[in-house]
Formats: sequence, C-alpha cells, structure tokens
Amino acid sequence: MKKFIFKLQTVFELRENNEESKKLEYSKALNEYTNQDNKLSELNCIFKNTLNGSKNEMQKGIKPEAINIYNKYLLYVKKNIENQQIEVDKLRKLTDIKKNEMLKAITDRKAIEKLKDNEYKKFIKEQNAEEQRVIEEIVSYKYVSK
Repeated sequence: MKKFIFKLQTVFELRENNEESKKLEYSKALNEYTNQDNKLSELNCIFKNTLNGSKNEMQKGIKPEAINIYNKYLLYVKKNIENQQIEVDKLRKLTDIKKNEMLKAITDRKAIEKLKDNEYKKFIKEQNAEEQRVIEEIVSYKYVSK
C-alpha cells in the first residue's frame, strides 16, 4: 500500500506555526491588557478611598493645609487614572487586533486541513478500489485456472 503524501504539507505546517504564533501574541496582549486594567481598578479604589477619607477628615474639622494636600493628591491620582485609562483603551484595541489575527490564522489552517482531509479520503477510496481490483483479478485467475 502506498503512503499518503499531501502535496501542500509544507503550507499546512506553515499555517499551523502561524496559528500558534498568533495565539501566543494574543495571549500576551490579553495578559498585558488584564494587568493594566487591574492597575486602573486599583487607582480607582485609591481615588475613592482617598476621597472618602478627605470627606471624613473635613467633617471632623481639619486645617486648610491638609485639605490642600488632599486636593493635590486627588488631582495627582485622577491624572494617573486618565493616563491609565488611555493605556487600557490602547491595549484593548491591540487585543482586539491580535484576536482577529488569531481567528484568521485558525481559519486559514482549517481550510488547508479540510483540503488535506478530503485528499486523504480520496486516497483511501483509491486504495480500496485498487485492493478490490487486485482481489477480483486473483479470484478470476483462480477461476480461469481451474
């Protein structure tokens, strides 16, 4: 029996490698997005806690210098939140791009894989037909030789 040889095997392997590469890129982008989004959440918590703390201190009655310090710190945290939000938005877009690239690579690989499967089925069908022909020849030869 002949061995099945897929003519586009190198293309198939390239597509598989490309798919793995795109999956890895997507995974890294998603991980970075998650990390930066967590930092944004932490900054928001810091802002809320500081704001609540400053309100509590104001109700107790604090010096104007302390209020000024709270306000400057809140502005600083708010600016960091804005910068972090820009970074998170940028990473979300990058993650979406990497996801689309990964999905395209998967589709490309599956197209070649389907072609390979169809060729393999055709190969098996041809092999079965050849075996059947050989069997019929042997049977007819035995019948004729009697």
